[in-house]
Amino acid sequence: QKNLYAALVTGGRLVLFEPGLYDYEHMAETIEREGITVINCTPSAFYPLVECAADSGYRQLGSLRAVFLGGEPVHMTRLGPWLRSGVCRADIVNTYGPTECTDIASYYRLRSEDWTGGDELPIGQPINNVRLYVVDSELKLVPEGVEGELCIGGAGVGRGYYHAPELTKERFVHSTDLPEETVYRTGDIV
Repeated sequence: QKNLYAALVTGGRLVLFEPGLYDYEHMAETIEREGITVINCTPSAFYPLVECAADSGYRQLGSLRAVFLGGEPVHMTRLGPWLRSGVCRADIVNTYGPTECTDIASYYRLRSEDWTGGDELPIGQPINNVRLYVVDSELKLVPEGVEGELCIGGAGVGRGYYHAPELTKERFVHSTDLPEETVYRTGDIV
């Protein structure tokens, strides 16, 4: 829903790509022709688009101002040639969040001109009404800089899995050491 309504509620225009095969050349042409400024997809769907646009010197991606990527880690070196091209004026936004927590729990925005060549993009800071906790195996907070499991708390945390009480008990946990009634254990080590 956010992909459909975000443009409309902000006064923008929504451009839908035709159904069928994901044709990267046609997608790049559509971005250029329609002057698309924001795109939201997985990194693995965006990398081939960047590679396809390389033949035009990335001209086809010149209208983009924000690229929202989520669903998997972002490997910035795959975007590097476009970022260094002088044509890229887009911010790269890493959106992190499992479906169990209404999809997006945190974001990190990188201005293309600030990229220094690193590969990984952090998951960033929590969005409003979301809290992130890094815990040990006993669900106790670890000191800053210490590796642990990421747990998510706040307004977006679901209540559990439909007809799966054991999995719900394992992933949607209660802890007296955290200031939340329920947190979601992501299983992600940060």
